[in-house]
Amino acid sequence: MNRTTRTRRLGTVAVAAGSLVAASVVSLPASAAPAVRGCDSRSNNTTAKLLECVRVEGVMEHAEALQAIADANGGNRASDTPGYQASVDYVV
Repeated sequence: MNRTTRTRRLGTVAVAAGSLVAASVVSLPASAAPAVRGCDSRSNNTTAKLLECVRVEGVMEHAEALQAIADANGGNRASDTPGYQASVDYVV
């Protein structure tokens, strides 16, 4: 499989993580209020509700964990690789 094919076959986990990082950094100012209580137990079914609960620190924690998975798998979390499956397991 060539590099272009691997790039195109990036898994949903990688795309979702990148989107979440981008949304958090762009949408939340540094002075944003702390997360609303109950974020873990409520349905965050709208963008507004979700953004109340997402914090840069939490996003970075997950980004670091996903990077550690890539590092442990030869720098690769692409589809059909052990790094991809480890990423899926982490997200689940």
